[in-house]
Amino acid sequence: MADFIELTRDISAGIHCCLPIIHISDLVREANHDAQAWREAAPSIGQTEAEQLCRLSMNAAALLCNASDECIASLNRFWDEQ
Repeated sequence: MADFIELTRDISAGIHCCLPIIHISDLVREANHDAQAWREAAPSIGQTEAEQLCRLSMNAAALLCNASDECIASLNRFWDEQ
């Protein structure tokens, strides 16, 4: 069970790091559409990198979901044997 909790913490921390970077970069790009040329700012990452971080986050969430299913099944087997 401790392994699952550790995995959950690690994956959620990774997702928590990725999503703000994606969000802020998207906001900067959107603000640049309305800004005058001299007021434009460079986003922290490009669109390709943002897409890669987004896919990484989605895959990490799927991994966590699968690990949860395995943990639940293991606990159910344990309690059924009791």
